[in-house]
Amino acid sequence: ADQEDLQYQAVDVRYGLSRAYLDACQERFDLQTHYFSPLRFLRLPEPELSSTGDSPPNLQFIGRMEKCKGPDLFVEMAWWLPSESYGQALMVGPHVRGVRGVGSRRCLQELVQRRRLQNRVSLLPAADRTELRRLFASRAITVLPSRFDSLNLVALESLFSGCPPANGSGAGVCRFLEDVFPDVPFIKIDVNDWESSLPEIEETLANYGEYRGRLVEAVRSASPEVEGPELEEIYQSVSTRADSVSCEMDARYSRWMNGLRHGQLPARESWRAAGKRIIRARTSPDIRQRFRDLHPSAVTTNAKAGLRSQLGGSSWRGRVQAGMVLSRCPSLLNVYRRLERLGERTERELELKAESCGELLLGLRADRVRLWRELARIEALRGNSLIAVTYRLRAMRLAGGDPYGDLPDVLAVLEQHGYAQEAATADALFGLYSKRDERQRQLLQGAYETHRHCLEQPYEFVDDRRASREVKASVIVSLYHAADKLPKFLRAMSLQTLFAAGKAELILIDSGSPAGEYAVFRRMADELLLPVV
Repeated sequence: ADQEDLQYQAVDVRYGLSRAYLDACQERFDLQTHYFSPLRFLRLPEPELSSTGDSPPNLQFIGRMEKCKGPDLFVEMAWWLPSESYGQALMVGPHVRGVRGVGSRRCLQELVQRRRLQNRVSLLPAADRTELRRLFASRAITVLPSRFDSLNLVALESLFSGCPPANGSGAGVCRFLEDVFPDVPFIKIDVNDWESSLPEIEETLANYGEYRGRLVEAVRSASPEVEGPELEEIYQSVSTRADSVSCEMDARYSRWMNGLRHGQLPARESWRAAGKRIIRARTSPDIRQRFRDLHPSAVTTNAKAGLRSQLGGSSWRGRVQAGMVLSRCPSLLNVYRRLERLGERTERELELKAESCGELLLGLRADRVRLWRELARIEALRGNSLIAVTYRLRAMRLAGGDPYGDLPDVLAVLEQHGYAQEAATADALFGLYSKRDERQRQLLQGAYETHRHCLEQPYEFVDDRRASREVKASVIVSLYHAADKLPKFLRAMSLQTLFAAGKAELILIDSGSPAGEYAVFRRMADELLLPVV
């Protein structure tokens, strides 16, 4: 990104196909830009009506499978839409490899499998011109939920071919269509709230023939005005660039070229460049793409994960962990020595000693019972008796009992601070072994009897918006610091088929949250019409 910014400032002339992109650049760099309208070079196809039929239309994503273009959102939308509303979901385009070496094909296949869409979603290679025309002429909606795209020419080609497009709000094509073709309908997907566009897409699928007919008529009758200069005029304009940045780029280029002339290119870079030339000369693009999808870093990561899973259930796990502990013994022994030498006369010394114990607990998988009890002793010296009890309970849980006889003191401190139920539970878990089963059974039975009775406690307020109590399912949600998440959650619930059919209800419980969820709920309740209390 830094190199792109430097190049943008150093060039003589800047122009772009998207006003949205140019405006974003203008906000960052106060340099003259020129708008080169796509209508200057695009040959608009003749829009066509699709073949008639009773089969539901397809969804199609066309473009590179990189995250900024939203292929993952396309899969999510295919999962959220009712299965009977569309035929197939086609993903057409080349795959890319991420910075960690994992290919987009693998990520999308895993997402498709998690959503159980293997029979609905097809990952297809890039299409040629003839295949694209066939896709745009078919009964389909081109769904392109771009998070960011300077323009997106695929969306324009789909639109002008008569194929209804659904474009992500992050693409510059949305502004282009709104400015130049205001009467031509298209679906705009808010990528920050893409669920809200699903009803419009579903309605378009249900009335596909009518929608496509209106779209074709609007495209045929449109008379757009071509704005901006010709390309020749742009290149003849006065040069405007940041001179300081241009000098820096010239200096970098000179240093790079001098390094090439004198053989100062790092050996690693030389071998890498030579390897790339050999691979390009001896392999096909398809083989290279498969190799990228199986990048060594991804293979290494998968091998490590597989090794961990294999060791997790074998007798070698303890040996490996012991080996890791032994390999770190020298540094941990130094921490032990420092811990023993620390004094306990002042608050600061006690704090340092507690921190040293914490370091050992984080870095050592042995001697943890003794370290928990040492932490408890330090906290007791600091006057934090309840925290000390917590550490002693951890030591008991790890040891499976009370081998050091700490339980009487623990029970006394818990009862002193009003934790009678917790004290009874600790006594049942770590008390006399002969009485543990009976005490634990009594605790569970008491809890069972208590929760069978409905406690009549008045709520502060009840806002009941349920028309009927005859439902199949109730969704109960406890709200705390959820005001920013609540709008998306409520919209997602409104799209569920059970809620749409009036066979489910939503129960929201305000758990004393300071975030103002009720105000958000009231603002959206009338819009969504959910059966909610």
